[in-house]
Amino acid sequence: MKAHLILNTPKNLQWCKENLTALDYAVTGEKILLKYYEDHQINDILNALRGNDSKEEVVIYAFAPTIHQKDSLYRLGMPIRSHGNGSFTSEMVFENRDAAKKHLHGVAHRYYEDGFELLDAAEQIEKGYLEIGFTKAEIKIINE
Repeated sequence: MKAHLILNTPKNLQWCKENLTALDYAVTGEKILLKYYEDHQINDILNALRGNDSKEEVVIYAFAPTIHQKDSLYRLGMPIRSHGNGSFTSEMVFENRDAAKKHLHGVAHRYYEDGFELLDAAEQIEKGYLEIGFTKAEIKIINE
């Protein structure tokens, strides 16, 4: 289980009471401790708390530990950086989560031909990641 602290404001507390179970959060003075298991869960919670009126910035990040996985990074259509130890990373910044998801949907449509594989890819993207070949591209919020 992972945890994330947010300010204990009336708005945040009310949202937690209306949308989470008592096991999913704890009030600790001036902070609210949010409990979650997967990164996409906290991203969704923070997006809901933030509301639609703020602009977020997200990054799609992928890692390839060896040259053998590098081909999978090419399929993501993002710049690739070599790290000298045989590993590679690829990342691209997007204006918001929806733009990042749109990019990953385009990648999935280019990579997968089968309807079932596309359905699996769409489910992954809704959870904030996409597995292509031997790598996993993840959507991460970089400003809050």
